[in-house]
Amino acid sequence: MKIEKDIDLKRYNTYGVGGNARYFVLAREEQDLINAFTFAKEKNISFIVLGKGSNVLISEKGFDGLVIINNTREIKKDNEILSVSSGASLALVTKFTISEGLSGIEFLAGVPGTFGGAIIGNAGCYFGEIADLILDVEIIDGEGMKKITKKEARFSYRDSIFKHDFQGIILSARLKLNSSTKEKVSEKSLDIIKKRSIKDPKGRTSGSFFKNIEVKNAPKKLLSQVETRGMDGHIPTGKLIDEAGCKGMRVGDAEVSTYNAGFIINTGNATADDIKKLAEEVKKRVYDKFGVELEPEVRYL
Repeated sequence: MKIEKDIDLKRYNTYGVGGNARYFVLAREEQDLINAFTFAKEKNISFIVLGKGSNVLISEKGFDGLVIINNTREIKKDNEILSVSSGASLALVTKFTISEGLSGIEFLAGVPGTFGGAIIGNAGCYFGEIADLILDVEIIDGEGMKKITKKEARFSYRDSIFKHDFQGIILSARLKLNSSTKEKVSEKSLDIIKKRSIKDPKGRTSGSFFKNIEVKNAPKKLLSQVETRGMDGHIPTGKLIDEAGCKGMRVGDAEVSTYNAGFIINTGNATADDIKKLAEEVKKRVYDKFGVELEPEVRYL
């Protein structure tokens, strides 16, 4: 494991923004993650773990600690149970499940992130989420290596304990899938990818910037203006952002996508500050019109 210093983080996130990391390490094996965690603890410095950098906004100030790029990618199969390294890309996991004829995770086909990132944010779409499949999660923290049960992880809509002051690293997790055929899993995965390619804009983006609104928690002012029948229990924030007049709005080179208003795009040389200011203005306009506070899916670093 090689620890580097003063590494530019722009190439390590999908927005292409951010400053330098004081310390930096590329982890290819689980032991690298463990060693990096130990290094941070011995130095008494903060650390963050990035996979594909697809759901973060890194400040131009950079990160005054250790940035760990998680490139672990091991996948093991035991009948219908997979053990997946946290750094494995969702594309790799999808490809593996197709080759093994295992069904259940097709809803994440085409998502540009890692398995660990999907666990942290309980990623999901098209009537599924990662929590539906998880058996347990292996982590390392100040108490050593241990397994966190699904119940202990406290998964909820786009959320888990790992998103809130978690002082450890997700190493891997086990998930339960269902036996099927390569042809059926491939067909379903390709269908999801096709739907996503139609819905999602191209360009440098984190994906959906804000969480969708759960109908059960929506304020009356919002429910009086939006038809919720036929929805999956969530109101798309892209729809609210569009109706609040934000589509195409810009701060510098940061733009609310004109294709899907749920996305903020870096159209050129936007800074993290540009993107954050634009997101705050979007939140204000949506709140003024609908009385609902949008919550970012993106983590600010």
